[in-house]
This record gives sequence, structure tokens and C-alpha cells, in this order.
Amino acid sequence: MKICSLNKLKPGRTAKVARVECNDKLKSRLSDLGLYEGNVVCPVLKSPLGETIAYRINGATIALRNSDCEKITVIYGD
Repeated sequence: MKICSLNKLKPGRTAKVARVECNDKLKSRLSDLGLYEGNVVCPVLKSPLGETIAYRINGATIALRNSDCEKITVIYGD
């Protein structure tokens, strides 16, 4: 098992959210989108400048800022 921040996860790799460390407002918004501890997430596309990344979560695709993704820890296996 490997651990990294969500923004370091390569497109196509599936991981489980281990920890979300951000302010309560952002944590609530992310939770509403399905990004909470124990849920599965998969990056699908990175913007040309790398400022946002699109993720597949619960069958939906959402885009998150790279700076927000740095605060989310995920676990994945090889």
C-alpha cells in the first residue's frame, strides 16, 4: 500500500480517501461531492496548466483545485 496526496495520484489509478485535512467549509463541500474518508476516487484528466484535476467519484466527474487536493491523503496499492 502506498500513501500520497490526491494531487499526486496518476490518472487512471484508483485510490481510497484516507484523510481530508482542510477547513470545515471546504470539508463539507467535498463531502457533499462524495469525497470523504473511505470513499474511492480516480483522477481522469489534468488541466493543461495543472491548476485543476478532474476526478471520478461515485460515477460523477468533478474538478478540484490542485491546492485543495494537497490536503487530501489517499491510499492505493500496486
